[in-house]
Amino acid sequence: MPTSTLHLTFETLADDDAERVAELGRALREAVLSADVESADFAESPAPPNARSGIVLDWTTLLVAVVSSGALTAAVTAVQAWVMRNQGRGV
Repeated sequence: MPTSTLHLTFETLADDDAERVAELGRALREAVLSADVESADFAESPAPPNARSGIVLDWTTLLVAVVSSGALTAAVTAVQAWVMRNQGRGV
């Protein structure tokens, strides 16, 4: 199976602040990395014109590279477990 990239985006809630969103994103990334995936990186976008850095991380979106059907199954299972722990959110 060639490498495939999954785009995973989780839903935020109205009362989520930036710190909570980053915490949830890191937890989802750790859960996905516990599966046998090649990589799991946050999506990046260009920074606004007067920003201090050249990129901005999207804490709600992961790009996950999988190289086998087993890794895909494990990643889906990890995401399902993350969703169950974080009621009210979807991926």
